Amino acid sequence: KQANNKKGDFKVHNNKRPSIMRHSHKEGSGTYDKKYRIVGTPDYMAPEILNPEKYPQACNEKALDWWSMGVILYEFLVGIPPFNDSTREGIFDNIRNLRMDWPEIGYDEDCITPEAVDLIKKMLDPNPNRRLGARGAQEIKNHKFFEST
Repeated sequence: KQANNKKGDFKVHNNKRPSIMRHSHKEGSGTYDKKYRIVGTPDYMAPEILNPEKYPQACNEKALDWWSMGVILYEFLVGIPPFNDSTREGIFDNIRNLRMDWPEIGYDEDCITPEAVDLIKKMLDPNPNRRLGARGAQEIKNHKFFEST
């Protein structure tokens, strides 16, 4: 096996970042097959990892990181991953369709604040080019969720 990374491929960093790896299998002198393999934890994968054909120009690692951070923030505040399912295929379907359950929104103890919901939704924008944080961390820092910090 030989891995051929090309523009638009995602690489594995410390075996933690979700990625798409291209593998070419050679027989003699010609390449006869290309296969794709997704590497990473299903709950944290961004839509562009699952559907690279939908966003072929999306190779912004910052946008990938902010997607994962949005998932982590939801999980931290709610207690379960946002796209939770009993199967990997179910998780992927939930991510592709942005299907997630929200707790009650408000300022009571068992609620999630409107500011938190807004931040998470913007970090989980399925379009990596519009995703909050894709143009830098200052976008995140300026969000009203962090106003009092």
